[in-house]
Amino acid sequence: MCISILKESCEKYIKCNLVFFTIFIYKVKEDLAMATKKQALKEIEKLRCTLQDDDHTLYVDAPKGKVFGCNNCHCLCYPCSNNGGQSWRPEVYSEIVHDLKTYGLIDCVIPDCEICYK
Repeated sequence: MCISILKESCEKYIKCNLVFFTIFIYKVKEDLAMATKKQALKEIEKLRCTLQDDDHTLYVDAPKGKVFGCNNCHCLCYPCSNNGGQSWRPEVYSEIVHDLKTYGLIDCVIPDCEICYK
């Protein structure tokens, strides 16, 4: 009797975890999908940030009075090519979207911040 109840309980537990892990893996794969430049620009505009591109690095600047939650800085810098010219912009766009969605902006807490109060 106890063994059959235990077996049934274990089977339900395994099925439940299998469903959970399947959903979790699908969500992770969805989050890791490559973002487009358009998606990155949409997130940048949504937070009122600006984007600068010097062909080798993308710079995302926070609006006055704000810093990025991932590093408490006013600017995020994303190298997008190596010295050989190989570009990895799709990965960079995905990283920008991830950082902005995950960490967002927070208030700058430096009272006399040169960047915020110029």
